[in-house]
Amino acid sequence: MTRAREFDDVMLLIQHAINDARMLNIARSLVRQRRRVCLIAYASDLDRRMLAREGIELIAVPGSAEGWLPARLLRFYRFARRALKNIRARTYWAEDVFTLPLAVRHSAASRVLYDSREIYSAMGTLSSQSLRQGFISGLERRYIRQVDECFVSGPMDADYLHDLYGGRRPRVLMNLPHYAELRRSHRIHEHFKLPATTRILIYQGGVFAGKGLLPALQTLPLLPDLALCVVGDGPYLGVLCDCAARLHVGNRLLHLPKMPYDQLLEWTAAADLGLCFIEPLSLSYELALPNKLFEYCMAGIPSIVSDLPAMRAVIREHSIGVLVQPDSSPEVLAAAIRASLQAPAYTAMQRASQAARKVYCWEAQEGSVVDLALGR
Repeated sequence: MTRAREFDDVMLLIQHAINDARMLNIARSLVRQRRRVCLIAYASDLDRRMLAREGIELIAVPGSAEGWLPARLLRFYRFARRALKNIRARTYWAEDVFTLPLAVRHSAASRVLYDSREIYSAMGTLSSQSLRQGFISGLERRYIRQVDECFVSGPMDADYLHDLYGGRRPRVLMNLPHYAELRRSHRIHEHFKLPATTRILIYQGGVFAGKGLLPALQTLPLLPDLALCVVGDGPYLGVLCDCAARLHVGNRLLHLPKMPYDQLLEWTAAADLGLCFIEPLSLSYELALPNKLFEYCMAGIPSIVSDLPAMRAVIREHSIGVLVQPDSSPEVLAAAIRASLQAPAYTAMQRASQAARKVYCWEAQEGSVVDLALGR
């Protein structure tokens, strides 16, 4: 009989491992504490070898992390169940709601931690899909009370889940990048062969409705020296391309596919402004505190930010961006972008970012990861 392999931590995620900043940051923090860490996620063999050099074992689920959700779930579950039969861990980390049943069922006497990384009972991407939303909400409701601890990415999410399910209030582990001193980059201009006078508004993340991409695109006819660079993939990309063609700004809608997280910051530092203009299509979006806001800050660029509660609190305290009402017209949004790019406002926000990134960096909360793992 094959002896089970033993780890301190097993982390489960139905996404592509190398692109998931949150899971990678947690795993690396655990390894720095000399814990034996295993990830089960979609990945390539190259990803597996790369993480092995860091002391992280990656069990790569074959196939693509993209596409029809039920097919991805079935493929992941079949593979992960087989892998987990030969594994024992002190702590199982369900890194999304979809892996929560697996973590609970295979934990035995081990601890289970649940990363409710967004409000799964009110997801923005499912605002018009009630059946799928109902399934996901039911999944969370059934299993969340069986975990030892839940953690979230923002204090308002913690309040919401505590009110919804009761029990212990979830801990907060924000989506923050590692601290980095980066110089200004020119990669976007060089890659797309843009004139030096072109200013870059960057968006990074999933390309979905409600992320402020269409409103931002509609400002381009009003801002002839601005280009919108979208870094990521998703079903909304075709809508953006069609709109750009109608507005005759197709040459200023720039697209870079989803890239490994460790490569992202250098591209971010090649932009002038970051877009964090979330539209409140759902409660999950309304209370969002996304990692892109802090990645823009780490890259030293100000942000255009929706005036929504969680993000508003950050901007008012640290002045790293400009707040704009999420239902603003293209004219109002264009005026905010134009004003943000002008001195002295732009210089002041850059200076604010220099100070804020020492607060909003992963290192500032790394101790919380260890506390979670050890149940302290």
